[in-house]
Amino acid sequence: MGIFLFIVSFAVPTADLRGFGISAFIMTVQSVYGMCADGEVFRSWDSARFAFALGFGWISNFSVLFRLPLLVAAAMVTAPWVIFCAFLFFHPEQPETWVLSFIPFYPWAFGIGLVNYARILELRNSGRMRTEAA
Repeated sequence: MGIFLFIVSFAVPTADLRGFGISAFIMTVQSVYGMCADGEVFRSWDSARFAFALGFGWISNFSVLFRLPLLVAAAMVTAPWVIFCAFLFFHPEQPETWVLSFIPFYPWAFGIGLVNYARILELRNSGRMRTEAA
């Protein structure tokens, strides 16, 4: 179910039907690169926090492809929600409330969360609840 939600999120249209979830995937990395390339992250703590949160959430896309150590999997469950909070609370100019109605976010976040939570449960049920890689 988690993989399904994750994959579907890239094809889900936005509320205004002007884009799809895949556009957020591409725009996130472009935004972080732009903020780093022009030095914005070095001039403003708000920009640095925002860029870090975006990067952390973007990296969580790849957590569905690999079996991760326990602590990393747990961090990846929260990563999409870090992006969500970043838009609402860390944005350098003003809160970006459009993220509340960005429909592709929800299947994406729940998909990543379910995949990583299933892996955490798998570790627990196998008795391998440890923090190093297996």
